[in-house]
Amino acid sequence: MGKKSANKKKTSDVRTDARGRGEFSTTGKKKKQSAALTEEQMKKIAQKRKITKALLEKQKSLEKEKKKKKKDKKGGHPAESRLSKKEKAEKKDKRKAEDREKKDKKEQKKKKEMEAIIPASWEKLEGYVPPQLEKVAERVLAHYDLKVKSRVVVATKPLKGGAIWKVTTEKGPYSLKLLHRRPERSLFSIWAQEYLVKKKARVPAFLPAEDGRLYVEMGNKLWIVCEWIESLREATKDLKGAQAICYGLGEFHRLSRGYQPPGEAEYSSRLKRWPDYYEKIITKFGWFRRLGEAYHDTPAGPELLKALAVFEKQAREGLTRLQRSPYARLIARGESYWGLAHQDYGWGNAQIGPGGVWIIDLDGVVFDLPIRDLRKLISSSMDEKWDLQWVKGMISAYHKANPIEPDLYEVFLIDLAMPNEFYQFIKEVVYDPITFLNAQTKNELARMLEREKSKCSVLAELSDWKVGKNECPHDCDGKITGPAGSRRRHSGLYRRGCTNPRPSPPADHPWADGSGPSQTELGREYHL
Repeated sequence: MGKKSANKKKTSDVRTDARGRGEFSTTGKKKKQSAALTEEQMKKIAQKRKITKALLEKQKSLEKEKKKKKKDKKGGHPAESRLSKKEKAEKKDKRKAEDREKKDKKEQKKKKEMEAIIPASWEKLEGYVPPQLEKVAERVLAHYDLKVKSRVVVATKPLKGGAIWKVTTEKGPYSLKLLHRRPERSLFSIWAQEYLVKKKARVPAFLPAEDGRLYVEMGNKLWIVCEWIESLREATKDLKGAQAICYGLGEFHRLSRGYQPPGEAEYSSRLKRWPDYYEKIITKFGWFRRLGEAYHDTPAGPELLKALAVFEKQAREGLTRLQRSPYARLIARGESYWGLAHQDYGWGNAQIGPGGVWIIDLDGVVFDLPIRDLRKLISSSMDEKWDLQWVKGMISAYHKANPIEPDLYEVFLIDLAMPNEFYQFIKEVVYDPITFLNAQTKNELARMLEREKSKCSVLAELSDWKVGKNECPHDCDGKITGPAGSRRRHSGLYRRGCTNPRPSPPADHPWADGSGPSQTELGREYHL
């Protein structure tokens, strides 16, 4: 053991001595003696070292520049950081002046557009608008990506200052419309129409301007461009046509529910104004009575007093009935629940087209109990005499598209009984009583009083009628027969030969969430 250790020590000393002389490597193997470097090799080594040094210096320079840029970015514009305070101030002032100039140009352009001369009214001639309005229309169309081939006036509102053009372009026909209302009020109807387009209602879609907006503001009025639907035609002036546009009205009302105007638009609602409107009618009837007494010697003076004796009583009764009705409970649901009323719905603004009834001219839409549109449509359809079957048919057609709950039907009958047609006709008397109270007005008032007899008879029948009771929603020809206990149930009707299932409210209908009457109540009250 001691001998082995001594040998190991001896070997270690030999290796140590050899390393000092360079004879052995660290692994214990004998190392070759290195040869002397030639001059050429030394030059190459020096050159490599020089290149390496240059690369390192370049790297340091780049890193230093990068740090400087980073510092400049934090402190401000890199160019400005090297400028004097005076130069910085001058450059800042120059930039401000440029921004101010751009802003001024933009404001001048907007002011020029706002100052475009748009006449408030003009002479009532078919197809005529003033030349200056045609020039403004041309400037409006320049805001759209359209190559206009022709432009023709198709409708005007000369007393209010509105007009519609049919514009033929390379992309097809469009309508250009000047909205005569205040811009804020027009925004309400524009966004309402866009809401209905998104809900897949049959209303014309907008063509956005080049700036992406749905309108152009010029002359302190809003202008819109919409698609032009060539295949539209008026519904027939018979009961079938009346039912078609009533169904279309119901669809429009149902799809308008949920609309909320943007903050920039004027909030337009008549939902809570029914009592005020009734009171206004009563107040003005007092004015008309005094005019009738003052101009008793005119041809229509005595007839006016005779008519007021009937219609003023109706108006007072209507206000009392409204105050006792479910009206307050209905309007408490809010505007969004009830949706929009068109206000000018009729054969002209409800046209038959692809898929059903298309509704146009929506610039007067407003929040209201939508049933008022139906009341106006029915009243305007009764000419010489009120027809019970026509009225029932129109109500039933509307009811199929937008069910009428009992409380709403009660309020509808109150509004239908009001002397609305008489008021709309006679209110012009205040402007020129002598001219207005002529023989023609006398004949019209006599005709209204005679027509009122048939209206009272129809209203009496409607008060005992349940909406849709005698109308099968599937248009089957079955008859109601047998005692109640033996009748077969069919959607609230008892029709022999009809096996169609009972319909449910559409998915987008407010009653679908259970907020409306129950299915049992629907069957009992609506028979639908």
